[in-house]
Amino acid sequence: MTRSAPSPATNGVADTGSPDLLLSGATLVFVDVETTGLDSQSGDRVCEISIIRQAPSKRPQTWSSLIDPERAISPGAFAVNGITPEMLSGAPRFAEVADRILALSDSGIWVAHNAPFDLGFLRQEFEICGRPFPARPTIDTVALARRLFRFPSNSLTALAREFGIRNVNAHRALTDCHTMRKVLRAMISEAFPDSDPTVGSLIKPASIPADAESDRWDLLPDGLARGLEANRELEIVYVSADGESTIRTIRVKDVVEAGGHVYLVADCMLRHDERNFRLDRIVDFRSKTKRRHQSRPADDLVIRPLVESEIPRLWAIWTAADLPFRPTGRDAVANLVVQWRANPDGMIGAFDGQRMVGSVLATDDGRRGWINRIAVDPKYRRQGLAGRLAASAETFLKSRGRLVIGALIDEENEGSHGLFASLGYEYASNVQFWTKRDSPDA
Repeated sequence: MTRSAPSPATNGVADTGSPDLLLSGATLVFVDVETTGLDSQSGDRVCEISIIRQAPSKRPQTWSSLIDPERAISPGAFAVNGITPEMLSGAPRFAEVADRILALSDSGIWVAHNAPFDLGFLRQEFEICGRPFPARPTIDTVALARRLFRFPSNSLTALAREFGIRNVNAHRALTDCHTMRKVLRAMISEAFPDSDPTVGSLIKPASIPADAESDRWDLLPDGLARGLEANRELEIVYVSADGESTIRTIRVKDVVEAGGHVYLVADCMLRHDERNFRLDRIVDFRSKTKRRHQSRPADDLVIRPLVESEIPRLWAIWTAADLPFRPTGRDAVANLVVQWRANPDGMIGAFDGQRMVGSVLATDDGRRGWINRIAVDPKYRRQGLAGRLAASAETFLKSRGRLVIGALIDEENEGSHGLFASLGYEYASNVQFWTKRDSPDA
């Protein structure tokens, strides 16, 4: 475990919500929601919400409620949270608890684990019932863990394990709120042992100062300016402050100048949230109007084993699919080549012409088969391609005589949980995965 150097805290007391407010003087509102599925834009709704309000020098206020989502719960969501229609019978609709949420969050700072997901659903629910969403400064414990530490996984259960916190009945809203509160306390104690950090030092670092100058389109390079004239939706390659490179699709809303830097203020299609992108960290871009490829239906794509020369292309599809990997460890190209030579038919790709648009790894430990690392290019999602890749992996493993096939899935990857539930896989709630690594990058 390693950590980056945190920003030094400042002394003094500021108003609630100010970046200069010391954490010890802040009112923290821990929130977690369970939902009927992953996509609020497709009609998924909140089916459970829990809040813990922690004001300075006061006992925490705890509130939790099941919510009538007015729609069915998807099999994938049920596999994660275990909430049944019977449990929701008689539960209040969101509009009936909106006032309670407003009261608990008043003058507080939201704390959420993967905040764009939870707060995105909350924002939608307030819009549905015609109420203003209580926008507050937000501490995202996922983003904070990524910035302060280098853990193999930043899921809430994984962080609890790293800090020795017992986490029973995970993926229910109130339990996750309690765990989140303990995890935040542990991270602050570890990263700031001799200081009281400010709220501003814990909020995502890409926030822009309030005195930033907006509407500075004149500061854009000519090529980028021309691309935005045609369409304000771009595909960019963005390098974060810690050197991580990702491909993002963004819809630009404004250009601002602050602190000697130029930022694009944009809706990020990957994170489903408004984000700020520093111009000097955008290393490549193209207008979405200049599509190099027209995606074909999944049934028309070719799915086949990879040849050795195609192995380096796995990194590109994993990056496009926002799938974490270890480029200096087990996922180094040299190590992938060794794996391929031992099991050449188990590395499977989906191709649109010569373009790789999906991949899956099928491995065999001699007793069971395993399906790993399903990745689909975002342009080819929602067409059943992930299911076709999983089926291809199953066919290969059954040809090796494997009658039991499993998949190890990160607890926060609800999309994969839903996929395997829809394919007839059963959730093994009695199994815990233990790992031992020679190094953090292995």
